[in-house]
Amino acid sequence: MKRTTITLSDDLLTRVRLEADRRRASVSQIVRETLAAKYGAGAPRRISFIGIGDSGDPTLASRFDEILAAERAADPEYDLSR
Repeated sequence: MKRTTITLSDDLLTRVRLEADRRRASVSQIVRETLAAKYGAGAPRRISFIGIGDSGDPTLASRFDEILAAERAADPEYDLSR
């Protein structure tokens, strides 16, 4: 866990303190729980680009070289001598 400092309006701090007193918890605990409810707690971060290129072809990875060679052969601007 990391320590941080936040700035709150007097009104908001008063409300957080009242909630902490009501629940017999610390202000830090109330803030942590509120942030966790809003932004998630401990959920693994998803990599945003995973799955965006899903072709639906389960054999694509194993046929990569074959597909690439066919596409290069069909491209008149591709220099096959490279």
